[in-house]
Amino acid sequence: MTESSGAKGSRAALIVIIVLSLAVAGAVAALGVHLARNHFERYPPGAEAAFLTQCERSGSAQLCGCVLHALEKKYAYKEFSGFADQFAHAGTLSQGAIEALNSCER
Repeated sequence: MTESSGAKGSRAALIVIIVLSLAVAGAVAALGVHLARNHFERYPPGAEAAFLTQCERSGSAQLCGCVLHALEKKYAYKEFSGFADQFAHAGTLSQGAIEALNSCER
């Protein structure tokens, strides 16, 4: 083996190691995001109270509490705020909010 072919081989090995490292890092990051979504996160008390007050105008306290819990369990507060903004501006619920509602109506 000449030095140039040895250098090419080690460069190729380095590239393979980098690509595999990135793939593993991506998988770990994706798993971390998935795990984070399954952790319960309480929203700020004011946001919870506002949600429950608004929801209870058209639903029971039990249903509204269930929906809030389902949202907190699956979505970060930033995502929840996005749902609220979408509802305030367009009057429509996001798919995530609809799924939380459906899980509580069963």
